[in-house]
Amino acid sequence: MSWKPRPMIFNRKRKLQKAMRQANSYQSWCDLAQELDRLEGNDAWREEPTSPHYDHELIAEHLQLMRRYRVDGNLPALRRLIEESLHRNLGDLSNPLLYEYSHYGTKLLIESYLDEVEFTLDWLCDTPLPGFTDKLKLATVREALRVFGRSALILSGGGALGLFHLGVVKTLWELDLLPNIISGASMGAIVAGGACVRNDDEIHEIWSDLHNIHRRAVRIQSLKGVLKDGCLFAPEQLYEHIEANLADMTFQEAYKHSGRVLNIAVSPTRHRQKPRLLNHLTSPQVLINHAAVASCSLPALFPPAGLLRRGPDGEVQPYIQGEMWIDGSLHGDVPIMRLSRLHNVNHYIVSQANIHVVPFAGIKGREGILSTVAELAASGAHAQSQQLLGLARRRLRGGLWNPTMEWMHALLNQNYAGDINIHPRMKTRDLLRVMKNPSLKELQAYVTGGERATWPKVAMIRNQTRMSRVMERCIKRLETRLKNAPTTPDEEATS
Repeated sequence: MSWKPRPMIFNRKRKLQKAMRQANSYQSWCDLAQELDRLEGNDAWREEPTSPHYDHELIAEHLQLMRRYRVDGNLPALRRLIEESLHRNLGDLSNPLLYEYSHYGTKLLIESYLDEVEFTLDWLCDTPLPGFTDKLKLATVREALRVFGRSALILSGGGALGLFHLGVVKTLWELDLLPNIISGASMGAIVAGGACVRNDDEIHEIWSDLHNIHRRAVRIQSLKGVLKDGCLFAPEQLYEHIEANLADMTFQEAYKHSGRVLNIAVSPTRHRQKPRLLNHLTSPQVLINHAAVASCSLPALFPPAGLLRRGPDGEVQPYIQGEMWIDGSLHGDVPIMRLSRLHNVNHYIVSQANIHVVPFAGIKGREGILSTVAELAASGAHAQSQQLLGLARRRLRGGLWNPTMEWMHALLNQNYAGDINIHPRMKTRDLLRVMKNPSLKELQAYVTGGERATWPKVAMIRNQTRMSRVMERCIKRLETRLKNAPTTPDEEATS
């Protein structure tokens, strides 16, 4: 009797896991994940609050106090508690290991705590409270958001494999989890640009019919063109592709139109020039189309590209006369530090599709002997590669190969991971598609692959971005109320 159910359970688990990998909607995936959790006994783990991976006692205490102060109307104590609580890593709440046990979510205590934080912040925002005016509320929430920090979505390079990012963006947008700050490099710049030049209604049109997406980005040049431009692919074809998929907007215009903050990474061609992260703060009048072309200009495949800006009179003119730029992935595939400085970002969702990164993307952060051995092997190979490349750079300095060595050094020494990492299930045949124009069927496969890779991360994304999302939502409501509120005589006198 004891051994008979085990093969049945094992087979059922395999069927559920296979069905999850082939699910066609997030709701179907959730239903399967919850059934698998029940079969594996993960429901009991979720219900049990204790865990070595976070301070469950601290979280439980803050939950009880927040609820009590809110019910009692103890505003001073509630405000002090919120100031103490609104830190991203309170009690190690963001530990990724808390999402390794259940397929569907994490500890119920964590979810209850986040429910209470969201309810309390909305209650404070919308409930008339003596001495706590909307103006004071707005200042308080803005300061809380500044301390807590913001989340950003980063889309890597990867050639045609970067179309996988479309499925990531689609999932997050449909679930109302798409961060307002999006950064992209190379193909990621095109996808990020497509999301940020469109408002929500216009994005909906894209998902309703993938025929709306222009798919031809590469065309091999004639021998004359190769000798003339020093590159394999026609640059005008790349620009046609980008122009068809993006709007003729500056970074400032896109921000005003969609409310999303677009960032595009570009790399310099001159040795002493620095990589740039273009956005509505650093380069408001730069044209997004040309920034995306520059970010996609991988040496030997496309020529370096200049950046253009729109002048005060509407005339298009060069941005930084004489400077040329190349693929943003070479120096800024995941520009964490620059996003942090510019936008107060301290939480990063990275969609990674680079072929030299994805095979190792799922190793770090996992427990178990096999994962530890794999991580040690990958770390050793990385260190050995750095040593060999360092030797080559010293020996070949100043020679013909120097630019190539510098690019390889920049690629090898980048950090390609964030707090939450999403990557496709890559197959050998995908290596042959990196610089291939996709058919409509292949494009749909990339989108579906991106969706399926994102679904297991949704619970973590929802929970770890929840506080910042509710604070941003409160700020918008308070700003709207203050804008529409009647002006008092005292305010008119001081204005």
